[in-house]
Amino acid sequence: MRKHNPRVTPLILVADDERDMTDVCCVILTAAGYRVQRAYEGLTAAALAKAGKPDVAIINYQMPGMNGLGVLREMREAGLATQVIITSGTDDFTGLSEQALAAGAQAVVRQPGPADWLMRLVPVLVDRVARA
Repeated sequence: MRKHNPRVTPLILVADDERDMTDVCCVILTAAGYRVQRAYEGLTAAALAKAGKPDVAIINYQMPGMNGLGVLREMREAGLATQVIITSGTDDFTGLSEQALAAGAQAVVRQPGPADWLMRLVPVLVDRVARA
């Protein structure tokens, strides 16, 4: 992974109602040098995204208050260009993927799944932000 300019450390929002999943992702991302914000439900995730304007957001689809697609739509309506990863363990993963990508997500990841997706995907999306 490339070293980040310390004055412009990328901000990653992690939102999932499964607290252990959220906390583990935040520990991994912090250790990799990112700033992180966490939310355990959709309304908080949307508010944090609008206020903090994260570079990348990892948002679980099934959360209380507002689902991940609702959070994504609010972010896009607010004009945020945040790179978004939607995660889900839904049975209709293909349908969700189509909806999420059409709504402006950059990736959709199945949960549970291989743990290596986080550190393979986040640096790629952060690089996209840096080049924009």
